[in-house]
Parts: sequence; structure tokens; C-alpha cells
Amino acid sequence: KTQTDLHRLLGFTPKISQVVYNAMNRSFSQQPIADTRILLTELTGISLTVGYLLHVGGNQWYKNRTGIIEIYDQLRLRFKLEIPLLLIGTAPDEKLKNLISASPFHKDIHCLSNCKDEMVKNAYAGASLLLYPSLDEGFGWPIAEAMASGCPVITTNQPPMTEVGEKAAFYIPKRPTKNNVEKWAFEASSVVYKVLTLTPENRNKIVSLGLKNVERFEQEKMIVQLDNLYKQIISQP
Repeated sequence: KTQTDLHRLLGFTPKISQVVYNAMNRSFSQQPIADTRILLTELTGISLTVGYLLHVGGNQWYKNRTGIIEIYDQLRLRFKLEIPLLLIGTAPDEKLKNLISASPFHKDIHCLSNCKDEMVKNAYAGASLLLYPSLDEGFGWPIAEAMASGCPVITTNQPPMTEVGEKAAFYIPKRPTKNNVEKWAFEASSVVYKVLTLTPENRNKIVSLGLKNVERFEQEKMIVQLDNLYKQIISQP
């Protein structure tokens, strides 16, 4: 997507233009899910042993935290699942605070900020899924981080989210700006329910696809690609 935007802004296609994906600069890995949930429950004081929905991000408009609450409310209303929602990142702004307070399930919505890296890694590894319905992204690191932690991902069917998630993620439409918001949340909640109720076998398949997918973001691969690209540029007449 960045390459496409660059060419559009330039008004022409450069002689050499290749995509080299960023490399993950922290190590994420699968952990025993039951043990991780017990540990998080002890650390946070929040009952997370049955699983939880996770979002990692800030209050920027494109992170669509509003949409997360809308989807969560629909999920709880329709399917009667008593599962917590964990928002990790920047402390909620007034708009989000008000939205959470208005939710009939506000007692199960938890916001954690200033979390250390180890806490975030544990949160990914113990989550039932990452809910990441961004409107836009520069890259979308939480998608890759969650997959590397063995966590299924639901995100928006727009680039760059589709680039990062490829066939290893579940996709929902982009949240509309005005009309049909309730319908959007209704349909998105069905996808969340689908992922939450995957058989162990199908969940393992998705996890394996995610682990394979994030191999594209290894540091060694990025270095080799950059090295080859510089050599290609230098060799040009």
C-alpha cells in the first residue's frame, strides 16, 4: 500500500521500486494458553481464565476503538457469551470512556495502559483472538505480533491489513462512516463468534497459518532483501 501511495504522489513509477517488509523488532512466541491466562488473571486482577477478546492500540481515529465496542456489544447481545474485552494501549479518551460506560457490558470491558512488553506478549499469547478493525494503518504491527504469539486475528479487509494478514487472518468490512453502522457491527460480531467457536483442530490450523505467515517479517529476510536491492541499484548504468 505504501508503494502504491508513493507512486501516486510521485505521479510516475520509479525505475526501481520494490517492497521490503519491516522486520519484527521484538520476539513473540506461543505460550501455554491456560497457564498464560492464569498468570494474567493474577497480574491484573481481572478474571481472564475463560479467554478474552484483545485489542492493542491507541485512540487514533483510524484504530477504530469505537467499532470494537460496537462489535463487542453485538456479540454479547446476540450470542450471550460472557467473555471479557481487553484494550491494551493508550488510556481511553473521553469519547471512548463514555462509549464504554454506555455499554450494558461495561463491567467486562477493561483498559490497561503503560503495560510492559512482557505483559503485552502474555496478553497476545492468552487471547481468544485479536480484534483489530482498523480503518487504516501504516503497517499494522499487532496483526503480525498476534500471529507470532499463536493468536487468531480478525481485521479489516483493506490494505495494508490484508497484506500483513494474508490468508492467515479473518476479515470484516471497513466500518461505514454514517449509515449501516449497526448492520456492520452485527455482521462483524458473527465473524467474532465464528472464530471463538472454532473446533480445536480448525483453530490449530489457523494458528499454524499465522506462524507461517509471519516468517515474512524476520529480520534476516529484510536484511537480505535490502542488500540485494542496493546491489541492483548500484549495478544500474
